[in-house]
Amino acid sequence: MKDRAFILYLLPLIPFFFLSGPDLVQRSMYNDGLWYAVLSRNMAAGEGSFWYPQLTETIFPVFHEHPPLVFGLQSLFFTLFGDHLIVERLYTLAVLGGSVFLIVAIWRFLFSNDHSLRKLWFIPLFLWILNEVVYLYYPANILEGTMGLFTLLAVYLMLRVSDHLLNGRTALWITLAGISLVAATLSKGFVGLFPLAFWGIHWLVFQKYSFSGMLLRTSILLAAFGLSYAVLLSFDTAYDSLSKYFDSQVVASIRGERTTYHYRENRLYIVGRLLQILSPALVLTALLLLIGRKQIHRQFFGEKGRWALVLLLIGFSASLPLAISPRQAFYYLLPACPYFPLAMGICIAPIVQKWTELLNLERSKANFVTILIGSLLIGSIAFSFSRLGKVTGRDRAVLHDVQEIGAVVPAGYVIGSRAYTASLVGYLYRLYHISIDTTSDKLDQYQFLILEKKDTLSPPTHLGRRLPLPTMELELYQRTVGGSR
Repeated sequence: MKDRAFILYLLPLIPFFFLSGPDLVQRSMYNDGLWYAVLSRNMAAGEGSFWYPQLTETIFPVFHEHPPLVFGLQSLFFTLFGDHLIVERLYTLAVLGGSVFLIVAIWRFLFSNDHSLRKLWFIPLFLWILNEVVYLYYPANILEGTMGLFTLLAVYLMLRVSDHLLNGRTALWITLAGISLVAATLSKGFVGLFPLAFWGIHWLVFQKYSFSGMLLRTSILLAAFGLSYAVLLSFDTAYDSLSKYFDSQVVASIRGERTTYHYRENRLYIVGRLLQILSPALVLTALLLLIGRKQIHRQFFGEKGRWALVLLLIGFSASLPLAISPRQAFYYLLPACPYFPLAMGICIAPIVQKWTELLNLERSKANFVTILIGSLLIGSIAFSFSRLGKVTGRDRAVLHDVQEIGAVVPAGYVIGSRAYTASLVGYLYRLYHISIDTTSDKLDQYQFLILEKKDTLSPPTHLGRRLPLPTMELELYQRTVGGSR
């Protein structure tokens, strides 16, 4: 029989193009992702190195705010494809595509003995892309996307051997999972260690091997992770770089010295945000369970129901510990996001399967669904490309002013500035290779100076004229004689 339900495989693309597509094709980028693109482009161009990345000549000439793996990986894209604005988008698409592949791989493995349910991998993908963190922050080029890819890989590798006796082959897969955790922590730090809970969760839910067997599996995972880091830290440059990261981020956070960004008095902020971002998928899942409650009994209480619980607990292990730190941003939840829709998808799969069988039996309904989904998909693609090259309201003024400044100031210059924003730093260097120096006692030495139009202080006396640029928020002054680059 012809599979008339094939159109359902395209369902995840509709929210993707409506919700993520516009961010991927516009010129604007989230500030953090913009800086990471600059770091990566610089690394590819030989400015800075893997262990000592450089943002600009003046702002973070050596960048140790995060481990360097993401910048190293993204620099390969700049090496391959050149210095174009599309390159960081290609990288985010590669990370997104890798995550999609692993979500589908996990689903297909869990239903490897049930061909009809195995084909329904679009269910977790559809629920996943409805998540606000997913559709907003994969295009944003943040570190959590790459870290989440490696943690998802670690979970998949362990899942593949979770029902096997412990032997050489099993130990190899667990070792590979441990190496994946090294990559995860080199992407964003200790928050990438939550898959260490996998064997404890699996043992607790399934009880298929002894407690000592669980400890042995976890020990192999830890040994692979620890030995990999021991080898890595034996190199002086790696040790020095990671030590500086540890001091600037981890130690400083413990001491309460980093309270500028995302500092929350309410430690349960992240829990509330987790419930909020999961609410569209939760509501849809609850409705389907209510409609098809006759089909779910065996799924809930059989082996697949246990797997749903395992995935749910992994999601909680990736998200709830974030409440320990007072620094909480809701995009920190990105690596936790795949496990909840996988768990929910397992619960509603028998209901969706029943509907796919009806579509195959009733041609008229299948034609209607095909036309509906096809129309929505075409509309979503058109909506995405209507944003091609657009600039968000947040970035409109700064990008406009940066373009005006970049048309006057030669590439490679350092210019003084009494204005500072992350986007100003990022766009000036990303687009024009221009650094700004905000050090107050050095402003007199530069040929150019940026001031905000709302700046009430008089410009330095050595600056002879304000350039008549049609800027929106910034003004550019030029020294009439002398001044360094």
